[in-house]
Amino acid sequence: MRLVINVVILVLGATASISHNVVETLNGAIRGKLVRDLNVTYYAYLGIPYAEAPTGQLRFKPPVPKKPWNGTLDASAYGPVCPQDEMYHKRSDMNEDCLNLNVYVPARPALAPTPVLVYVHSGELTLLSGRPYVLGPQFYMKYGVLLVTMNYRLGALGFLSVQTEEAAGNAALKDILLSLQWVKKYISQFGGDPDNVTIGGESSSAVLVQYLTLSERSSNLFHKASIISGSALSYRFFNRHPIKSALELGKKMGYHTEDPNELVRKLQEADVFDIVTAQGDKTNKRNGFRPFAPFTPVAETPSPHAVITQHPLQIVNQGIPQVIPIISGITTQEGIKMLPFIRQNPILAVHLNENFELCIPSDIEYPYGSLESKDLANSIKQFYFNNETISNTTFVVELCQLGIRHSGHLLYR
Repeated sequence: MRLVINVVILVLGATASISHNVVETLNGAIRGKLVRDLNVTYYAYLGIPYAEAPTGQLRFKPPVPKKPWNGTLDASAYGPVCPQDEMYHKRSDMNEDCLNLNVYVPARPALAPTPVLVYVHSGELTLLSGRPYVLGPQFYMKYGVLLVTMNYRLGALGFLSVQTEEAAGNAALKDILLSLQWVKKYISQFGGDPDNVTIGGESSSAVLVQYLTLSERSSNLFHKASIISGSALSYRFFNRHPIKSALELGKKMGYHTEDPNELVRKLQEADVFDIVTAQGDKTNKRNGFRPFAPFTPVAETPSPHAVITQHPLQIVNQGIPQVIPIISGITTQEGIKMLPFIRQNPILAVHLNENFELCIPSDIEYPYGSLESKDLANSIKQFYFNNETISNTTFVVELCQLGIRHSGHLLYR
């Protein structure tokens, strides 16, 4: 991982900084703080709102830019994180008014505008935040890179779609786009170079970064990309049946309607944590061997707000709209994080023996139970497991290999 980060730093280039902790922007003044940590010194501007609260009628819709504020914004503490399961953040840290970003500036003499890294957090599209839970800013500060991180809506709040204007989908991608527009507009006030912006991500956030490279709406918002251990071409990260996913969520919440617009109205009135609880129900996942949630990017109906309107592979075949330098790669032992889940759930092996069609990737849409589907399932079982009965203690390595080979961790085929 250090090798990958070093390469990113080399691409970013020279250093620059500011020398005070109050920054004036068109939205209002922002007061940060000076931080000394791990032998590096930097300014931190935390919890800066870049959008209005995506609540009520704005839930599931594109983000609305934050209105200017009076006085000086205190940006010395992190803002709320977006609603999610209590795995990495406490419920008390969460609020639906969570669309804020963090700016970290090296405390160095200004030699030139500072290159900017906008880093999108990972978390399986359902967890974590722009806070430094996994990666802190210290490494980038050491190398003189201005770092920006942000929150974006997660799970159903960020990806639910009924293919109408009320909930077109890809709200999370639109959040990231708006934060990039904020960077383009304001980062020079922090000493950053708006014409030297690299966007980066790993795992699920690498998927989001790649999606942005496939959208014309991101033009001129970044100039390089780092895409590590994730791909928009993976079947796990594209929802072919978004309305079905939305209706299933509604049923889990007691909304027995087949009208997508009525469902959206009910969901906009629902308690946000009821949505989080329902989307986290394991029975709402595709199956035990496909661990990502059912709310992922979709192909939107064309509109002024649409980010992606085709399957990503179609876009690649037609020509990628953002022709920029890209660093890509994978981590070693890709997919090994599934091992504990498999070992702790022996029922998975039972289900697999009973129905090997569970192993067929979701983008191969043979009708369930059809002759074609069963033949393919038998071929997979023969190729990977020699047609033997699978136990929880003998199949973990083979199953992980199966997941890796089908995971789509290739940027472009």
